[in-house]
Amino acid sequence: YGTQVISRRVRKQWYQRRVRGMAAICLKNGVTKFWRSISPNALCKEDKDRIKEIILGCHAEEKKEVFDQLLEVVGKIARYDFPKNWPNFIPTLLQVIEGAPSEEHKVRALTMIYKVVKMLSTKRLLADKKGFRETTEAIFPLIGSLWENYLRMFNSQPILTYLQPCCISLKIIRSMLTYGFEDISEHLPKSCLEAILNMAGSQLEHRLTISEQSVCQLYDKYLIVIIKALINVQEKLPEFFGQYIVVALEFAYKVGFQYAELLEMRLVARALHLLSGIMLCETYDVFKLNNRGKNVSSVAIKFTEDRNSFFTDDRLKDMCVKCISKYLKLSEFELRNWQESLKSLPLKRLDTSPYIT
Repeated sequence: YGTQVISRRVRKQWYQRRVRGMAAICLKNGVTKFWRSISPNALCKEDKDRIKEIILGCHAEEKKEVFDQLLEVVGKIARYDFPKNWPNFIPTLLQVIEGAPSEEHKVRALTMIYKVVKMLSTKRLLADKKGFRETTEAIFPLIGSLWENYLRMFNSQPILTYLQPCCISLKIIRSMLTYGFEDISEHLPKSCLEAILNMAGSQLEHRLTISEQSVCQLYDKYLIVIIKALINVQEKLPEFFGQYIVVALEFAYKVGFQYAELLEMRLVARALHLLSGIMLCETYDVFKLNNRGKNVSSVAIKFTEDRNSFFTDDRLKDMCVKCISKYLKLSEFELRNWQESLKSLPLKRLDTSPYIT
């Protein structure tokens, strides 16, 4: 009976927002405590089916507070039941995305899929990892085509309505590439990586022309997702990524150094992570391969030449100056200690003064 009352409060739109929000919280807490069959007073199958029916319809929820709580319920149920006991969840949401009456419905359905994918990617048991790989192989082409469609629409008409679903679908792709494949080279076409890199450059140029704070934050968030996807591909497939090493370095340099003062620090940090990953990768360094007694292929020589051609003397000088002046600045306390007693500076820095200001 309690489940029916809470379900009715969540579903009926004419209840006050606060009442529906509290009902959604109660539903989330109930799922946390009583969903598993081994729990005391576990929910029966009828109650579970009723809750799943509510969840499948929450893409139409207009109140953000209620939707956020239902989104947590989605993740918790998916962790226990998907895909074995809830196989129609993602197919139903994909049908919703195809026939949704508005972009808001599509965004909410995409967000629900991302919540499930993110939750499943954190499971580490062998059976769970195998199930996530099977799910990834089934829906990855659909999510990829969906992302390409939104990307095409955004390029033809750069409005924020298309930017948010672009960002969410790319997050899903990144999670699948990171945890859903044993060998992503079989599933990641070159056109996909080229599209990500081209999107990164064009979005950075467009971001620099925007002054509105809320829009800038959305663009920065999307650029962070792009850089995270590039980092994952570079770490898992360095030889595959090496074909685009110059384009990736150019983008990371612009974000990390050339336009760093105009961008959010989280975005700059991710770009520097990408830059350092390329610089430290053995696949792009013939000297490291020789020192470790490994065979040097013609591909490795080309990657090394491409990387070295990017780091010109002027560019290296600019990077060193900005690293010292922007990221490794000494505070007034450290400068005084530098003048008074150079030997005591490192000890006092560890105790009282931060290294990066």
